[in-house]
Amino acid sequence: MWKSVFFLLSLLCACVVSCVSFRGVPDGDRAQYFIDAEKKGEFTCFNNEKVIPFSHVNDDICDCSDGSDEPGTGACTLLKGTELRLMNNTWKFRCVNKGYEIQEIAHYKVNDGICDCCDGSDEVGTVPCVNNCAAIQDALAKARLEKEAILREARKLKQEYQQMAVQRLKELEENIISLEEKLKNETAEAAIVDAELEKMEKKEAEEKEKIVNTFIKWHEDNDNQQVCLNVTERMTCSDENVRRMRPCFDRVERYTSVVCHCADPSSPTERQFNFSCDHDVLDCFYVCSHGGEAGISVPSDGQYFRLDEADELRMKKSDLRESIEKAQKDLEFNRMVASKNGTMEFNLRLINGTFSILTNKCTFEFALFGEFNQLEGNARHKVGQFDSFGESLNSLWSQDGLDYTVLKYKYGAPCGQGRSRSGEVKLVCGTENKVLSGSEPSMCVYKLVFQTPFVCEDY
Repeated sequence: MWKSVFFLLSLLCACVVSCVSFRGVPDGDRAQYFIDAEKKGEFTCFNNEKVIPFSHVNDDICDCSDGSDEPGTGACTLLKGTELRLMNNTWKFRCVNKGYEIQEIAHYKVNDGICDCCDGSDEVGTVPCVNNCAAIQDALAKARLEKEAILREARKLKQEYQQMAVQRLKELEENIISLEEKLKNETAEAAIVDAELEKMEKKEAEEKEKIVNTFIKWHEDNDNQQVCLNVTERMTCSDENVRRMRPCFDRVERYTSVVCHCADPSSPTERQFNFSCDHDVLDCFYVCSHGGEAGISVPSDGQYFRLDEADELRMKKSDLRESIEKAQKDLEFNRMVASKNGTMEFNLRLINGTFSILTNKCTFEFALFGEFNQLEGNARHKVGQFDSFGESLNSLWSQDGLDYTVLKYKYGAPCGQGRSRSGEVKLVCGTENKVLSGSEPSMCVYKLVFQTPFVCEDY
């Protein structure tokens, strides 16, 4: 009888020692590093720095400089003398959580008086912990089911967008072909117009030269006639103040009020003829020589002469230039978008329209790859124009050093103190394209959270 009791006590003591020694050790590491060491009664530090008695494992004293002898305590995360003992970043404390999901925590959380493991196995002799593993696992299971439902719905939507992406790529390719053909035709047409305009402007110059010569000859024949003395132009149609003097030969348009000062052959005094606005086009040389009648006698000086045919060609050239520039920009844009086929950016460009959200202070609205605006009452402030994606190497949706779940908007309206507004849109997983929140985390910097199925993991 006593032999049996002694045997059971021996087994219990062995179990207690073994359990303590294995506390916090992941299953794989237990088999690799600890079981044989227990049998030998000696433990070799992972860095081979020293060999210690196995009884020193998990004794709350840090013997190995790499902390490998204290997998179940926080001893090796504390300062010891002048030497900082830190556990390897990959070396975690394994909670017992028997029958529940695996949970690992950092060693500095062991025996710190806070229950981190759901079963409280990280706290021995410090504070009483309630085993919440069942409730936590139920909550996690519920959250997992909800997430799976969202991912299933998101996957359906992404499949629909994939079909849209195929159609969009087809449209882009057709646009590229059409724009290339348009540029080819309009460039050729522009060359023809340039050649025709060159001929027409030569003819226009010849005609203008004839008009100028006629004008010069008229002056040579009439400059000695003292019919008209000078012309005064009114400041406005109703103002009697003289604004400036004008030559007698100037053509006076109907919207100008003038006084023609004429010589009177029968007396030493001058005669004046007043013309308010809305008169016929005239020159005072004609007025003076025709007794105050409005009319034109002075031939054109050719300054504004243009052939109608040349003007039509100039207009056509200008229209073609604008059309070619626009086609070049459109072609460049279509080629750029088409080159993104198969990427997150290409997919995000399928999201059209403007999205908005009303907060307690203002309304935010934005378009992906477009403008981001802030509306306060009747005031509209530009937060920025899409500039770039975020920078990251660790995001699930990172590619080429860019984080496609962050869109940055820059070059917004002035915001005081020499600053300009700027914004950021963070994309999160959801079953519809919708703005979830808007805020101003710091002065003149605005942030939106936008959900879309495009950033949901494939389920």
